[in-house]
Order: sequence, then C-alpha cells, then structure tokens
Amino acid sequence: MYRVMIIDDEPIVLEGMRMFPWKNENCTLVGEARDGADGLALAKKLMPDIVFTDIKMPGMNGLEFADAFREIHSNALVIVFTGYSEFSYAQKALRIGVFDFLVKPVSVGALRAVLKKASEFLDVRSMEGRRTRELTDTVKRMKFAVQEQLLSDALRGVFKFDKNTVSAGDLNVGYFVVAAVSGDGEKKLETYLLRDSLLKVVKNANECNLLRFEFERYVLLFCFPHETEAERCRKYVLQTLEEAQLSVWKRFNFSFSAGISLADDDIFSLPQLKRQALQVLRNNLLHGKNTVSRFERKDTAPIVFADFETQKIQILSAIQARDRVLLMSEFEKLLATLTSNTGNSEQVCENIRDVLVEVAFLTNSDMCIGDYVGKKAADYVCEVKDELLRIFHRLQVQDGEMKRDIATIVENYIKEHYAENISLTTLSERLCYNTAYLSKLIRKNCKRNFMDILIRTRMEKAKELLHTTEETISRIAAKVGYNDEGYFITAFKKETGCSPADFRLRRF
Repeated sequence: MYRVMIIDDEPIVLEGMRMFPWKNENCTLVGEARDGADGLALAKKLMPDIVFTDIKMPGMNGLEFADAFREIHSNALVIVFTGYSEFSYAQKALRIGVFDFLVKPVSVGALRAVLKKASEFLDVRSMEGRRTRELTDTVKRMKFAVQEQLLSDALRGVFKFDKNTVSAGDLNVGYFVVAAVSGDGEKKLETYLLRDSLLKVVKNANECNLLRFEFERYVLLFCFPHETEAERCRKYVLQTLEEAQLSVWKRFNFSFSAGISLADDDIFSLPQLKRQALQVLRNNLLHGKNTVSRFERKDTAPIVFADFETQKIQILSAIQARDRVLLMSEFEKLLATLTSNTGNSEQVCENIRDVLVEVAFLTNSDMCIGDYVGKKAADYVCEVKDELLRIFHRLQVQDGEMKRDIATIVENYIKEHYAENISLTTLSERLCYNTAYLSKLIRKNCKRNFMDILIRTRMEKAKELLHTTEETISRIAAKVGYNDEGYFITAFKKETGCSPADFRLRRF
C-alpha cells in the first residue's frame, strides 16, 4: 500500500479525508498537519509516497512545502488543493514539479481518479526500478560467469583473449596464486566432503575466485588486488588452507594435502602456476600426507619434453575411455619419447612417476608411488605396465557395478547440483569417464541424454518456485541454473508450452 499524508488548515477538510476509504485505493493514511512547516517536519519522519496539501495556508504555504519536500524525498508525489481564484498558484505548482492539483470542493470521484492516476504512476516507476535492478544483477552475474570461464580456460592453457580483453574484462586484478588440493584417503565420500569444504573457502574468502575439479583433485584460483604484496598473497593462501585442513579434520576425521604456487600478476602465467602447485602437491603425497606446502624458486622442476604433456593426457583419456589397446599404445609412445630425448635415467623415472601420480589421482587408486622412487626406468617399466593393467581391470569391474546404478548416480548428481554450471563434462570428470563413453552409458541406461535429464529437473524446480514463492522470474532462473533470463523463458516455454508468468497465474 502507498502511504498518504494530508496538510490543510481547514478541520473540515481533514475530517473528510480521514473518512475516505483509503484501503480500497491501495493506500493508507499515515499522518496529517495544519500548516506547511509542521507538515514538512512530519513528512521528514514519515516519508510518505503521496502528499495532499492546500496551496494557501498560514506560514509556509503548500508550494513552499512542495519545493522543500522535493529536496528531501524526490520520489514522493505532491497533489495540491486549490480554488478557482488560485489558478496562478496552480500554474506555479506544476512548474515546480507538483504531480497534480484538485479544485475545491473536492468530490469523492475526483479524489479516486487522482489516486488511481498516482498509484499507476508509482506502480510503473516501481516496476521500472525493479527491472533496472534485475537487469543490473543479471549483467553482474553474466560478467562474473564470463570472467569465471575466461579464468577457467586460462588455467587449462586456453587463451581466447589478448591483453586488451584482459583490461576490458577487469581480469587484470593484480596477483594470482593457484592451489592444488587432494584428499589423502581413497573414499569417494571424502572427495565430496572435501569439495563442500573448499566451496566454503571460495564463499568466505573474497580473494578465492574459482574452484575446478580435475582428475580427482581440486584446483583453486586466488586473485588479489594490486596493492597486496606477492608474499602476503601466498601467506594468506597458506593460512586459509591450513584453517580448512583443521576444519575438515575436526568435522569429518580425514585429511587433505595441498600445494601452493608462486604469486604472479600475469594471467597468461596461470598454466605455469598450476604446474607449480601440482608439483608441490605430488611431492607432498610422496613424502607425507596432511601437508600444505608452497612452491619455492629453488625447487627444480623436471624437464618436460615437447610431447610429454600431450601423451600424458592421451594416457589419461585412454583410461577414461576404458580403451586397453590405446592405453598400452600411448604408454609405449611415452616411453619412446622419454628415452629418445634424454640419456638421464633419473629424469625418465621422474617423468614416469609424474604419469603414475596423475593416474592415481584420476582413478583414486591405492598404488604406492614410493615403491618406484630410486629405481631405474629399465628396471620397472614392466612393473608400471602391470600396475596400469591392474588399475584398468579394477575400473572394468567397477564399471560393471556402476552400469547397474548409473540412473541413480546421474539423478542424484543433478538433484544436488542442478543450480550450478554443470554439464556432462563435469560429471565425466567426477566419475573418471571419457565424455563420449559416459554419454553412451547414460543414454542406454536412462533412455534419455544428460541434458534432457538436467533440463527436466531444472524445469520441475522452477515450477515449484513459481507456485510457492513470489520470487521474480530472473531470480528463479538464477536459482535453477540459468544466468540468462531470456534463455530460461525460452527453455521453460519449450518444456511446458507456456511462459513462466502464465504458469504462475495458473495457481489462482
């Protein structure tokens, strides 16, 4: 309801206005005064939406009141009472921004008409203001989503922008620090609990902008303002993760390890920072669990050959695709690359151990990497092959079990994460599957593809919110995983045959 105030020096006018059925016009009478000065003092306290005032009053008149109150509450509407002999006042009233005027004596019909006009004006302005706020919120969310995607791509070494884009997109924020985190145990439940704990780190630490799940470990990106010193950035990340480590141990009784990169102010250095964090994390897992350590420049990184990273990814992809022949083929290629590029047996061992750690992360395996430390490459190549085949066989056994439960797994994953930016790719990473293989598995066992299940779940939740809340369409769209309100409306129409607004009206 709109709040109304009356200012008039005639008691009979005040009495008549009190008797008017304000509620019928979506208004409520909140105060009255007999002159402009008292009216201004009262209006400052009450801040009404609509003020009716007489033009001619002792002391401060209605026009002086309107001019003064406009400085305090520019959105309020002032409507003045005037007589036929006071037309010159009425002209001046309109010039100073008075909304309308009524000629005395005022009839009930005239009062209703001007209230209707004022209410409609306020309604439209309120809707425009709300729409502007919603559009502003949408732009902010879209900008954040774009920044998040650019940063995520940059971490993977994919740069879809140049230096100019970085400045325009407010990505040149100062220092970047990357942390790699992995649970010390082998249970899937620990991975999920760790994820929830790290999400709280992202939520509570303003500097933490991104959390990615890659091959059974988490990668966090911290962004700091320019005025923060590089070493302070790293100390902050160290302290934040140590506090999270303590919290996880107290709440869930399991531990995790983490590696922290150097701080760098160049977004194009993010892939290198991620490698630093992963290198420290691998060392932690080799030499002791429940450790958070920082990369130091004196640490000598292993030599990485031109094709090594590509071939390592091919091995991991072969495991995800459950392709035994491809796995052995890529492993032989890797060995050929390593042995042909260096005669340093220790360096070959270091790179093979790097692959084994990646496989252990990806498959949540219990292989003891320490067994391979100190051996020559030729002495344990056969052991490594056997280890990979053993892991492959275990995954095949797990596949047989998971195929029976895939429908439940997919349904539960979507129900838990439908409001997030999820896709078949995020699920395949979580389950350690090749995307194409998982897609075929879901379609065969669920009779629908992943996106169909996701959209159906989001639409059902949207229907529930439309019928049980007064949330705006834009907010509901965001709550069910859509940053673009227009895209949500299109998807909703396609699913239900009507717009969200029309669907909401059906509850009446």
